Amino acid sequence: MNREIEIVGAAGKDIKIDRDAVLKQLDCLSDNPLYPEYIAEYDRMYPDIMDCVEAKAAIGSGLFPELKGEDTPEPGTEVLFVIATAGKKISAFIDDLFANGESVKAMIADSMANSTCFVFENVIQEKIREICGKRKIGISRRFDAPINLPMEIQKYAFDYLNAAENLDMSITGAYMFNPVKSSCQVYEISPDPEVLNLSHDCSKCGKKDCVWRDRMSGNAD
Repeated sequence: MNREIEIVGAAGKDIKIDRDAVLKQLDCLSDNPLYPEYIAEYDRMYPDIMDCVEAKAAIGSGLFPELKGEDTPEPGTEVLFVIATAGKKISAFIDDLFANGESVKAMIADSMANSTCFVFENVIQEKIREICGKRKIGISRRFDAPINLPMEIQKYAFDYLNAAENLDMSITGAYMFNPVKSSCQVYEISPDPEVLNLSHDCSKCGKKDCVWRDRMSGNAD
């Protein structure tokens, strides 16, 4: 199989995050006495956070390896491997805040970084639609590490997509990505171009209180 790797990216200025979703991740709603303080801090940090975001993803088709889990594609199934990252600068920004004892700012910045990752998925999915259109294929299912894929898939995808060079990333012996604001997905290819199940399947995820749960479920194609 010919290995073609597509690279997509977006600067922070091109990503619009939802302030309410950011604060909801922090369990800081309008009835919280800290709400005004968090809003003010969010607004102050927003330009700096967006300047730090260098979102990038690598996408490549291949065969799913000999990694069996409770709910995974069969080995040898044709899939799209995806690794996405918000970049090194945003992780360094958050680490510096924690190191300086600015924990509130750090938590807000961390939540903002998470939101940029979710919003960047729209860019990734648009590229996947483009790939599917060109190849006249569809997507039958999406799998996320470590929710329904063994963590070893992160190492396999990292090597397969040459993420060290293409995304300026590294990976630990425990299969954790650096920068930490990074993720790995596998999309099972369908021969039916009308099938495009690109969204995260929230029913497979144990994080029942996730602020993105309803939004991602309702986003299914």
